[in-house]
Amino acid sequence: MFRKRCGLLPCERWNYNGQIIETVNDFNYLGVVFNHTGSFNLNQEYLVGKSLKTLNVLFNKCRDFDLKPKIFCQLFDAFVGAVISYWAEVWVNKKSKEIERLHLKFLKRL
Repeated sequence: MFRKRCGLLPCERWNYNGQIIETVNDFNYLGVVFNHTGSFNLNQEYLVGKSLKTLNVLFNKCRDFDLKPKIFCQLFDAFVGAVISYWAEVWVNKKSKEIERLHLKFLKRL
């Protein structure tokens, strides 16, 4: 069970088919992390982590090739950009220092 209010009352129990439903603070649904506060900060952290892994794989796979910076930027947009912008329609209204750090890391390594 998931809801915005923090905790359950001591006498409050939720059941489905005789089994108690667990109450959680956040959950991942189709790659989007929903938090009980309604904030998408945890989702951004999750996406930045996945994007950093994708960035490292991109650099490891392309290290043996002599690629121009323009090609690297296109690869970054195609692979890393696709991960970081997943569900951006929901959380894009907030600036994220982690996303800026991701871009800066890419540019420094480039």
